[in-house]
Amino acid sequence: MTSKVHRLLTSKQVMATPRDNIFKALRHEVPDWIPVAGHVDPYNQPNRKGMDPKLADALGTVQWSDESTVAFSRYLGLDVMDYHTAPIRSVRKTVSFASVQQGEDTITTCHTPLGDMRQVHRRCREDGTSYCLEHYVKGPRDLPLLARVFEEEQFELDPAVAQRISKRKAQIGDEGTLMLFMSGTPMGMIASRRRPPGIPRTCLP
Repeated sequence: MTSKVHRLLTSKQVMATPRDNIFKALRHEVPDWIPVAGHVDPYNQPNRKGMDPKLADALGTVQWSDESTVAFSRYLGLDVMDYHTAPIRSVRKTVSFASVQQGEDTITTCHTPLGDMRQVHRRCREDGTSYCLEHYVKGPRDLPLLARVFEEEQFELDPAVAQRISKRKAQIGDEGTLMLFMSGTPMGMIASRRRPPGIPRTCLP
């Protein structure tokens, strides 16, 4: 299946695939048409009220890194620009994280050789949407602890996630592309520079 725009163009002449066209735009080249894409995740999803039952069935219960964006894009005839968690995992030697649930709050404690830091997230919707109620860094004394987390952080390839990504890429094919996301934090920036072998830098924005 291809986008409606692509089908209209190819009815007159041979054009690039939606995937190639997206990469043309990303390379700052002139695309054959302006890529139009949608996105669905637990935070951002269409209202089910009045939705076509076929689309509602296709979306189901939206989860992180599931196939909802692909189903949504195909239904609307959009180019596919799907998102997925990067295939890496963090390895630490002396720093650990532990989480406990207390009512609507998820309390995460970071244990370091220099002391502990605590973060609290409060759930505000049944789908798991939450906001940060208490941050790890509360004052200058927490900065050396945070630095200790960065100092020993190592990243390695996660084979299970890499396999899921390969299957999703095959599912999307020439209809679009798959982007890998990471947290926009200092730790995320470290991961983009200390990526494991075989993972292109462009896959770790």
